Amino acid sequence: MDPTTGRYVLWNFDAGSHRVTPHASEAVFEPDGQLVNVSADVVGVNFHAWRSNALSIEHLNGPVFRNVFAGAAGDTWNLMLSTNLLGWQLDSTHTVQPSGLFEFPITNAPGMPPTFFKTEKP
Repeated sequence: MDPTTGRYVLWNFDAGSHRVTPHASEAVFEPDGQLVNVSADVVGVNFHAWRSNALSIEHLNGPVFRNVFAGAAGDTWNLMLSTNLLGWQLDSTHTVQPSGLFEFPITNAPGMPPTFFKTEKP
């Protein structure tokens, strides 16, 4: 794997079905694996890596953002929010799904104050 781009190449596989499963000790992958039928070169076997025990934000569309927390399946976490980084309040409590993720969408409405998020164990 190229550590700067994340691209990888696998060689010398026999024709047939093979499961490609990414692994890193500090990451959760989506999907957690893919079945690939090898008959010639195969491209587009891609994965998204989420850093474990961390919140990640990605832009979806317009003012909507996808917020993802990656962690150990079954763990419970409080989602805290603040508008000033000084005072924090409980927004919600989440259980990490079997996929290793919990997620929540946020919409940035016009005039809405900046909002900051963090997670903590209950």
